[in-house]
Amino acid sequence: MRSRAMIGGTARCFGWHCIAVGVVGFSLAGTSPVDAGASPPAFPPCGFETTAVTPPDISSLWGEFLTFMSINDQGVAIGTIAILGTRIPCTWSVENGFTLIPKPTGAGGSRFVVGINNNGWMFVTWNFEFKTIAHVYKPNGSGGYEIFAIEPQGGTWSEALGINDLNQVVGYEGLGLGESPNLPDGGFFWSEETGKVQIQPPGWSASRCNDIGENGVIVGNVSQTAVAAGGGTTLRAFVLDGDELTIIEPPPPFVRSQAWSATATGLVGATMSGTGIGAGVIYDIRTGSLDVWYPPPGASSWGIRDLNDDGVAAGYLILEGTSDLLPAIAKDGVVVNLNTLLDAPYAAQQLLGIRNDGTVVGACSPSGCSLIAQPLGAPGDLDCDGTVGPADLALLLGLWGSDDSGADLNGDGVVGGDDLGILLGAWSCKP
Repeated sequence: MRSRAMIGGTARCFGWHCIAVGVVGFSLAGTSPVDAGASPPAFPPCGFETTAVTPPDISSLWGEFLTFMSINDQGVAIGTIAILGTRIPCTWSVENGFTLIPKPTGAGGSRFVVGINNNGWMFVTWNFEFKTIAHVYKPNGSGGYEIFAIEPQGGTWSEALGINDLNQVVGYEGLGLGESPNLPDGGFFWSEETGKVQIQPPGWSASRCNDIGENGVIVGNVSQTAVAAGGGTTLRAFVLDGDELTIIEPPPPFVRSQAWSATATGLVGATMSGTGIGAGVIYDIRTGSLDVWYPPPGASSWGIRDLNDDGVAAGYLILEGTSDLLPAIAKDGVVVNLNTLLDAPYAAQQLLGIRNDGTVVGACSPSGCSLIAQPLGAPGDLDCDGTVGPADLALLLGLWGSDDSGADLNGDGVVGGDDLGILLGAWSCKP
């Protein structure tokens, strides 16, 4: 089921600028198609070429567990190596292997979430004796980094959660004074030019900024409790687009929403959840439309962790009667268990990152490795036989006028003439 969102609101001011406060609701109208521009990769892919990366033996005594969070366009993945509860942040590439990210003076292990952009800028949140502080790493051109610490406002922690190619970072901090309990979470924006800027929407007790898109759109969560995360029923996703703030209200049976990813094409990846159910959500800033993608048959819930510019989501899937997190990719409401497409001796767990070319990263099970999986097949190879030919043409013509995501090669929501042109342009069958 898909629904069109309606936005309305009044102007208010908070922090550093004025906003228009909007609330997303639902009607039963259909969703406007998304114009993704260039032809996106086929979905679902014919399969994946998988690289399983095992962690280095650092301790010589204990097992190491590697988790990649994201991978940039240059093929540099970033993640953490866990040893007995301590996380060591690292990067990895085919050319250079593992590189441990240098620690600031006095730092112990890092937090789970780390990130890298296409300029090589990174963020890592480090644990110190009495504080947890987000740090930004700027390449200095000679193999090292200029490191910026994002000091918390008044509490004992700050944590970075997202970075874009403008080298802008978002996250959250404790606004308390180190007392127990601390005062609420407060979101922040950071850049080298502005320093830290607080993001605290009016009327809400707490906020966290989870991601920032290439267009400057910030997404995250707000809550009426002290923590803008978890299972509270006041938890809501927000989208901050310039001077306009949108709160995404969950319809029944959902009671909470969270926004995780913002794309350059104006799409926002979010998750809604309720008792025994969870679903991925795509909000389109340009049209105000909101698509709720329900779990596939046999699954109780699934959720989005990242979203690319073509509207392909990566995240997790939970089957009915289980609690294991399986890897999920999704587009246009079609949710697929990635393990059904992998030809590898390893099974993936939840996915944490996806590139625009469809490459995904996530942890392995049960070996403690991480997977980098690149999609196989080109747009037009509908039967996945490695050739675009008469059989693919017959399949496309048979789906003419439908919204089938596999045959909708240009991603406009309908199988038609443009898709036929893409298929014929990729024709590779030899007479």
